[in-house]
Amino acid sequence: MRVYNALTAKIGGLLLVLTMVGTSLSAYAVSDCDMDNDNSTDAKCGGNDKDLDNDNVTDAAFSGNDKDMDNDHYTDAAFGGTDRDLDNDNNTDKYHGSVPSAAKK
Repeated sequence: MRVYNALTAKIGGLLLVLTMVGTSLSAYAVSDCDMDNDNSTDAKCGGNDKDLDNDNVTDAAFSGNDKDMDNDHYTDAAFGGTDRDLDNDNNTDKYHGSVPSAAKK
C-alpha cells in the first residue's frame, strides 16, 4: 500500500504541474509534448525530457530527486513536503494534492 500511495503522489504531482502549465490552454496542453519549451519531447509523451521545470534535476514524478517543481526551495506537498503554493502567488493552492476535475477530462 505504501508503494501505491507513493506512486499516486508522484503521478498526482506531475499531473498538477502539467495542469498548472496548461490551464489556460487546456486543448493545446493535451497535445503539447514539450510543456517547458526546451525543444525536447517530454517523458509523458515517450521522450527523454524528465526535467519539466528546467533546473537540471530529474523530476520526482519520473523517479528523480526534484520534489520542488516551482523551484522555491520548498518540497511540494504532492511529494510529502509543505509547499502548497505551486504558482508562488503567496496563496495556498486549491488543488495541492490532487488534480482538479477539469484536468481529468
